[in-house]
Amino acid sequence: MEIFFTILIMTLVVSLSGVVTRVMPFQIPLPLMQIAIGALLAWPTFGLHVEFDPELFLVLFIPPLLFADG
Repeated sequence: MEIFFTILIMTLVVSLSGVVTRVMPFQIPLPLMQIAIGALLAWPTFGLHVEFDPELFLVLFIPPLLFADG
């Protein structure tokens, strides 16, 4: 259940970052806004901690990147 809440929070943050970027009076690129919000979310006082599993990374991210590059 913890992983579900983590995914839900991350999905909501990504969605809200697009809205915040459009509402702001000055223009900032969306990826920079997402990085900034993600860094704030990962701040130790908020307590959101995602463990990194290298095997899962290899299975989920490397094949699509290699396919897109080819």
